[in-house]
Amino acid sequence: MEQWQAKLLARIDQLARTYALVQARGFDGYDGSDTTPEQEWRSHLDALEAERETIEQLAIELGIPAQWVERARTNGVEAAEHSSPTPETAPADTNPSPEAGMPEAASASKQLFIDMAVVDVWHVHRMALLSAARDARLSAGRLGLGADPVADMQFHRNMNLHHQRAAGLSDAAQLSAPEVEALWNSPQVHTARRQAAEQINRWDDLHLEFEWRRYTQPATDPVLPPYIPVDPDTGTPTTHAQARPPDPSELIARAAAALGIDPDRTDRLPIHHATAIDIALPETTARDWDPGPATPPPPTPTRPDLGPEP
Repeated sequence: MEQWQAKLLARIDQLARTYALVQARGFDGYDGSDTTPEQEWRSHLDALEAERETIEQLAIELGIPAQWVERARTNGVEAAEHSSPTPETAPADTNPSPEAGMPEAASASKQLFIDMAVVDVWHVHRMALLSAARDARLSAGRLGLGADPVADMQFHRNMNLHHQRAAGLSDAAQLSAPEVEALWNSPQVHTARRQAAEQINRWDDLHLEFEWRRYTQPATDPVLPPYIPVDPDTGTPTTHAQARPPDPSELIARAAAALGIDPDRTDRLPIHHATAIDIALPETTARDWDPGPATPPPPTPTRPDLGPEP
């Protein structure tokens, strides 16, 4: 098993365990400062479940067998049944700060922000692949459904939202430049992008369109989670990462390369298709069609002289 696979499965296990412990304990300990204690407890459960389901989907799409994912979830639930609630399952502080509290608390806050950023980074990479693949098929005249400028605009709004959120979470975690690079461009990211590109290239046009349109619904999520400390004047995190993430346009270019799309070709065919054409029809003068000299038109037929009209 690869290390990145083990990390994803361990995260699924942990989230399933935490969900079971929080559910068993009930809403005692929730102050309900903004809502009732029960509503706050249920919101915590919903957030844990949503994150676990997202990571499970990511794991399966990256090729981890579904039975491994299911087993990791089951292990977490079973572990919770044989343990008592621990402080890590308590509701998080509404404004955690990496500088506040014990070093362990700062480390836990940083890991939380990184785990959340990974989800948004995954969405950005996936959307970059879908955008590049769809644009290539449109340019090649292969996508029969045609362009949809309104949906395309919303798609890129949503992609920018995920990108901004990942950048904000990186700022909140105060990632170093190498950590930012690892988040966006590690060998594991390259492997995942290549595997996802191979899968997308096998999809037919309807499947691609369906997956693309899943990202065209207006998003209601905020740019930053409400518990990240922000400057009241600028709305940006009060802490910053040491490097910025790559722009969405750069990520789309990387996705196009992973899909095998040659940017120098106007038809935007995948490289492996274009290469096959070049091999079959090498660059020679004999390849060019020469119609030869123009054939003169046939002479206009003449009528016999029948004399003057009566």
